[in-house]
Amino acid sequence: MGLRVLDPDQQSFFNLAVRQAEVAYNIKTTHPLFFYWVQSAKSEIAWIKDEGIKYYLIGLIAHLALQILCTMLAAHFFARPRKLRS
Repeated sequence: MGLRVLDPDQQSFFNLAVRQAEVAYNIKTTHPLFFYWVQSAKSEIAWIKDEGIKYYLIGLIAHLALQILCTMLAAHFFARPRKLRS
């Protein structure tokens, strides 16, 4: 089975191969699709899903920590007694 190449770093090598084939065989391509072969597409897709969930949760926890920090700073700043000017 194969999966489509979406990584721009990998696509540059595939594009180079397409350009070489165009010159060597006098052909023209407009929108080539690139694939790479894997043993099990389901396990590869499951790994990608797991990585996505992992990074989502890391971002969620980091955002929560930042919000807690901002709330604590704001509460500390606004809870201080202020001196009245006379």
